[in-house]
Amino acid sequence: MKKVMWSLVVILCIATAPLVAQFQINPQIGVNYTDVDVELSDIGVNPKTHSKAGVLAGVDLRLGTKVYVQPGLFVIGSKIGYNFGTDEYEITRYGAKLKALLGLKLIDSAFRLRVMGGPSYDFQLGLNGDDNPYFDKEDFKKGIFNIDAGVGIDVLFLTAELGYSWAFTETFDENFFDNKPRYESIYFTVGIVLGE
Repeated sequence: MKKVMWSLVVILCIATAPLVAQFQINPQIGVNYTDVDVELSDIGVNPKTHSKAGVLAGVDLRLGTKVYVQPGLFVIGSKIGYNFGTDEYEITRYGAKLKALLGLKLIDSAFRLRVMGGPSYDFQLGLNGDDNPYFDKEDFKKGIFNIDAGVGIDVLFLTAELGYSWAFTETFDENFFDNKPRYESIYFTVGIVLGE
């Protein structure tokens, strides 16, 4: 899967290289809210989940003018609360997100309005599970393939993006739950635009 993501990034960059009249670097920080919908299975309880505020920081590039390629790399800390009846546990997942998005500038002036979408891949780098008795870090997938979509605005050298990420890859390595749960995330970032 890693080779597929890197290949896609390289192909997108090479394919659009002749069209690139603009190159921008966008360092960003922000928050994310991640959740996963689970239904009863082998562990014997039906937990309820709720998202908690997590963080992300990273950088992406914009290569192109009206239509542009937006590869990026972010570090992420996402949190989900799992409520098992009277017990509640918070699981924090640390990782890196590699994005390969395609964007379109709907308004391109001093104020820019952009939309973007494409694949991303999350690498799990660590997991803090509050020592819950139901599952541990080995039960979670180490890599998650997603589809991301978002909208962004730029004003002068400032930028902001609101995005949504939906996982194609199941969350758990084992079949703990009947519905094959997948992560869903909403994220908001702010940053600066460097370049033309």
